[in-house]
Amino acid sequence: MHVRRLWWGLIGLALLVIAGCAGGAPDYAPPRVDTSVSPAMPGARLPAGATPVSGQRVDAVALPASEPRLVWTTGDGSTLGLYGEQGPCLATDVRVTAQTTAQVTITLVEQQANGDPCRSNLRYQPLTVALAQPLGDRSILLLRAIEPG
Repeated sequence: MHVRRLWWGLIGLALLVIAGCAGGAPDYAPPRVDTSVSPAMPGARLPAGATPVSGQRVDAVALPASEPRLVWTTGDGSTLGLYGEQGPCLATDVRVTAQTTAQVTITLVEQQANGDPCRSNLRYQPLTVALAQPLGDRSILLLRAIEPG
């Protein structure tokens, strides 16, 4: 009885090894997250009159996954908008940190009172920043920085 179990176990192990070797490298690419919509956040909506920026043009991998990635322009495209966290111990400012003909880099700067983000009672507020020229077809890189408040 034990010999039979051992025999079937060895056959099963051999089949697993063969299947693993025969498959080669898996054709896997991490799924691209559509950042054109924000995670379900109360109040995180496109403001009236704003034009959404396609999520394919927004690189937001530096932001925590829980933060909204909704980005928009207003007017002639020279004003960029997005959401930032605000709360009793946390304020967020938005800054243009670089602009080229291909990309605009935006940094969300969190200012924490006493170094404590005090994550209770947070809400997302729309923030805007002026660009040197309309966004046009340029991509957007979103970064995050933390400063003492």
